[in-house]
Amino acid sequence: MKIYAQNPPSILTNQFNFTNNQFDPDIKLAFQNEDVFYEDISAHFKIFDIPIIGGKRLNKIQQSIVLKQNEIRTPDTYFNNIEYRPFLGIQEFDSFCELNEFVVKPISGSRGIGVKIIDRKQFKEMIENPNNIVPTVYSKELVQQKLCEPDIEDCYVTDQFYDRQMLVQNIIKVKNEFRLICFPTDALIYERKKEEGQFLGNLSHGSTPEMVNVDYINRIDSSLIGKIRNIMKKFSYPWLSVDLYIDEDDKLGVFEFQMEFAYEGFKPKDVRDRMETAIYYSFIK
Repeated sequence: MKIYAQNPPSILTNQFNFTNNQFDPDIKLAFQNEDVFYEDISAHFKIFDIPIIGGKRLNKIQQSIVLKQNEIRTPDTYFNNIEYRPFLGIQEFDSFCELNEFVVKPISGSRGIGVKIIDRKQFKEMIENPNNIVPTVYSKELVQQKLCEPDIEDCYVTDQFYDRQMLVQNIIKVKNEFRLICFPTDALIYERKKEEGQFLGNLSHGSTPEMVNVDYINRIDSSLIGKIRNIMKKFSYPWLSVDLYIDEDDKLGVFEFQMEFAYEGFKPKDVRDRMETAIYYSFIK
């Protein structure tokens, strides 16, 4: 079958016949890979009863709302809950949040870029003087491992603060961290083992992937997988990458989720086979 996709996953390009011609009569499925079709393209597929799967990544405010709707534990997220946007200044922040120390992160983004623990004084200093942004939230780990160029990192975090697109969350004391990829009928998971003193569990920040204790797997399977698949169904996601944690009080929660993910830590063939199955599942269900 042919699949319409403007940006197909590279890992699947040899498994399916992708096309970017929406009028191809052989198209059986339309795949939005971290993007959203224009209205006329979506209308075309709906007229001809061609299923549309996938979609744009939700920002982290939207993700926090969806997680709580599904009764999934997640860090408390602070934002302007009238207009559903990050704070535009320290006075607005004072009106919605009383935390003295907290995690600040971009409303969108990946690899832990710009995610740091700061305090109210630092937050105010960054808003008042943009020259304080990079020294405060710069992710030197990514540059040291040559996963991000210094100038790109600088521009990214600076732009996020200039645009007032930084989110505030309460600090979670994490005992274990996991990366889970959930598929319609299967899942893959590894535990992120952090180095001593490491804050973020991302592999790009120095963590190593390890096999997960069977007790954790059973716990995640029984209490969380069904809720994650409810999210997948609601948003027509064929799969979902989920960052999980167990805190020091032994509570299981989710940091964030998205369709797009790095394959590092998994065997590429295992991922590809399950993604292929998920595409077929989306077509025949």
